[in-house]
Amino acid sequence: MGKLKIVADTNIFVSSVFWSGNPCNIIRKAINQEIIALFAHFISPKEKVSFIKEDEKDNIILECAVSANADYIVSGDYHILNLKEYKGIKIATAAKLLEILKM
Repeated sequence: MGKLKIVADTNIFVSSVFWSGNPCNIIRKAINQEIIALFAHFISPKEKVSFIKEDEKDNIILECAVSANADYIVSGDYHILNLKEYKGIKIATAAKLLEILKM
């Protein structure tokens, strides 16, 4: 499998800093460029999204993923996870993403 574009929700970054585990493994693989072409790339979303009504701030993750033409969104936020997919972008927990990628 080639390198994938993955948008990580803020909770994945925070978890990876303070705890070991699946979020940490995702970020480590990103740093080692095993799953994305660039570890960090600033995105200025071109399209506003208002899809998640329960927590409007979560829409920024969708906006970034669409603008980045991402393959996956990795998150621990149930508002985002409940979508399962958005505009062809698959949404998964860190554990599920590692399982899908067989890493």
